[in-house]
This record gives sequence, structure tokens and C-alpha cells, in this order.
Amino acid sequence: MCLRNPITGRSVGPCGMLILATFYSFIICFAYFYYAEKQGALSRGSFQLNSRVPQCNHPRCYVYSPTLVRRSHRERNETLEKSRQKLLVPVSVPDHRPFQLHCDTCSLVTSSGQLLGKSAGKDIDSAECVIRMNDAPIRGFEKDVGRRTTVRVVGHSNFRTIFQNKLRTQYVHFRDPLTRAENVVIAWLYATNIYKNPAYRLTLNYSQMYRNVTFFMHTLAMMQHNNEAFHNETGITRTQAKTWLTTGWHAMLLALDTCDEINVYGMVYDEYCQDHPNDTTPYHYYLQEENKTRSECDYYRRSEERLNSGHLFVTEKYIFGRWAQKHRISFHHPVWKPKVYNETSLDTPFMKLYREKRVKAKKLSAADHRDENSEGDNGGDATNRAGPNNGQIKRSPSSDDRNRRKEKEPDILEEQDFMLFGRANMGIFGVFKR
Repeated sequence: MCLRNPITGRSVGPCGMLILATFYSFIICFAYFYYAEKQGALSRGSFQLNSRVPQCNHPRCYVYSPTLVRRSHRERNETLEKSRQKLLVPVSVPDHRPFQLHCDTCSLVTSSGQLLGKSAGKDIDSAECVIRMNDAPIRGFEKDVGRRTTVRVVGHSNFRTIFQNKLRTQYVHFRDPLTRAENVVIAWLYATNIYKNPAYRLTLNYSQMYRNVTFFMHTLAMMQHNNEAFHNETGITRTQAKTWLTTGWHAMLLALDTCDEINVYGMVYDEYCQDHPNDTTPYHYYLQEENKTRSECDYYRRSEERLNSGHLFVTEKYIFGRWAQKHRISFHHPVWKPKVYNETSLDTPFMKLYREKRVKAKKLSAADHRDENSEGDNGGDATNRAGPNNGQIKRSPSSDDRNRRKEKEPDILEEQDFMLFGRANMGIFGVFKR
């Protein structure tokens, strides 16, 4: 049986007609999808945002629903990354989905040696969610620290040190079904360019290698917000304090956003080391070789009295005590002693030393100002008598002068983030949903 091509008029067989039908079907489908794409009904960018990225119901999550026109794949990714960096919740790597975990009860487990021998494992695992920090292990310590891990918060400066080229550690925390975490959150401990940081590139690789774990990272807005929380509580910026915030600080803020009730295990109160001057509890419940040379209280004292770098463990714990007065936070092993935490002033060792330093700097500045005024009053006569160089005493800058200049230097990240997001959106009271 012969069939005729309606266009050429030539007779063709069944195979030829099948080819023509396929060709015309392709033309019709192409025209339809081109029209739909142009009208925006099937926009690939909008489709991705509406179907692959769930709506964020978190209190600190700004809902983002842009109208995307036809763009290249790279442009769409850059738009999504920039918008999601304004969220006040962690975002997943690499697709930037917002962190949406919510738990009625949480166990926040520290890495302190205070947990050794306390048999708190069953109490820890009884919570709906369990939050751990850095590389604190489970195997071998189940009786004291429990078996489950819902979220593991890792400081970005520790991430490469802990996991890079260490297959055994990667297996324990990312692959072993008995010990791995369900979610890993990378906390940026200080100002950094996220997408150029080696920790981000390593997280990107692990997100492809270990599909059973979801990797998240703090956003620029979260980084700024957590710094602002410190500023609002202490009255000084993190840059002025010359410190970087601990992983425990970021884990506590994450727990306050995620959990209705928090039980903290192994965290000492701010005056614990003063009340127990001979305490030799190790800094970590693991790392036995390190524990022989570093006790928790000794490390806390040295860090708190250092004015030029390091962590402020005692100051942070005083702030946690403030938050416990407002929210459902309980402390176990040790149980914190009853205390009313002052909401207006901080009397931790670091803050006392910092205020003394500021007073001394002001006195030196006032003395310098008086010297300049006296030289100005007598400057004309002295110059005429002694010449331009004689009679002038040149004082070399002291360490206090240099420190005063450093204190005035702004945190580049803080200034940029205020310009991007606005200071009004960064207050500590925006953190808590209760």
C-alpha cells in the first residue's frame, strides 16, 4: 500500500511515514514548550523553587519566592545562592534548601570530660533530637554520652583538621549507621568568604560522597546574627573582644531555634572553676593523650585572661545562664547552682580585664591630650628659642596606643552585612521563637 507525502506528493512506504510523523510531532512539541516557557508557566527556575525547595516555616526564615525570567543555569544558581544567604537558618549544600528541623525536646551534648562516669547515655537518647559538636565520638562512650546523633555542629576551622584525608573518621561520622549523624551543620566561627573557603569545598565533596547525611552550612546572615548576639549581650563586638565564638555558642543558638526544651549535658557554670580550684577534669571526654596535659578549668582560666585572641568560655557560659532564665534550658552533670544572672552587666574575668584596659587607655589618651595642649600654648616661644627640631620630644607609640588603634578597626564582615541586611533585622531577640 502506498501513501503520499502531503507536502511533496511523492509516494512513501510505512517507514517513511513513521519518520515524517516523528518529525512533525517534534515540531509541534517544540512550539508548545517554547510558548509555555515564554509565558512563564513552565519556567525552569520557578519550577525548581516551587517543587524542589520546600516552603520554609521556620521563625527565622525569610520566605523567598522570586519571579525568574529566562536565565542561564549559572545565573539562576547565583540568584538562589545570594537570596538564601539572607536566611537566618542553615542552608543545605549544594542546593541551599533551608534547615527545617523542629524538636519538642533536645539533648545538647558537650565534649567535656564532665560526662565521664555519669551514665547519662539513656537520658541523652530519650530526647527527640540529640545535638553533638565537632568530632566527639560515640563508640566506646555509649553509657555516658548515648548512641544517637540528630545534628552534629562542626566549626569550620576544625572541619578540615578533623575529616580531610581521614577515612576512618569519615566512616564513623558519615557512613556507619550506628554512629553517623543525620545532619551535619558547618558553623562559620569568624568572618570568611564562604564559597572560597576550603571547608566549603570539602563539604561540597562530602555531600556527593555520603548521601545518607545531609550537610548544611551557616549563611552570611546567620554569621552576622550570631556575632550580633554576642555584641548585644556583652556591649562590645567580637572584633573588639579579639575573640572568635566557640562551636558551643553556635550549637546553643541553633538549639534555641530548633527545640522547645533543651537539656545540656557536661557544661559547667561560669563560677565552677572558682568554686572548684583543684578540679582536674579533662577538657574532652576522649583524646586521652591530650587530656594528660590539659584540664578543662586550666584551659578556661588561660583563655578568659587572654585579651588578644582565643575563646571566651566563661563569658559565654554566663550568657547561657541569662538565656536559661528566659527559656526552657536545663543543665546536667554538673547541675548549675541557683543564681540570678545580671541582665545589664557582665562580671566575668574577661570583662573585668577588658574594662580595666579601657579605663587605662582613656587615662593615657587624656594625658596625651593635655600634653598636646600645653605644647600648643608654649609652642611659638619654644620653636623660636630652640629651632624646629630641638625642644620637641618624640614619643614612640606604646603597646596601649597600638591596641587602641586596633580596637577602632571595624569588622569588615559586620559593616558589609549591615549594609546588605540592615541592623534592625539582626537583634538577638529575633533569634527566639518563644
